[in-house]
Amino acid sequence: MNGLARTARIIPASANGRATGFRFVAIKPNTFYARIGLQNGDVVRAINGHEMTSPDRALEVYSKLRSASHLNLAILRGSQPINIDYDIVVR
Repeated sequence: MNGLARTARIIPASANGRATGFRFVAIKPNTFYARIGLQNGDVVRAINGHEMTSPDRALEVYSKLRSASHLNLAILRGSQPINIDYDIVVR
């Protein structure tokens, strides 16, 4: 996790005074976040339907999804909502 923290900045995002997710900025090329398709400015709003509305909520979601075999990210890219699906294969 510490290595991932150095490959992008992740900051809270809000709209109309309400937390809406986490914005990814300064994503370094050829890193994990870039390889899974995230782009600078993307706001991750939900993972597997769990809204990402606070740091506490993000930690809660992380603990629930640690053993998930599939992830769906609901992202806002510019003004366009995008869903990205990932199948997780453990080798």
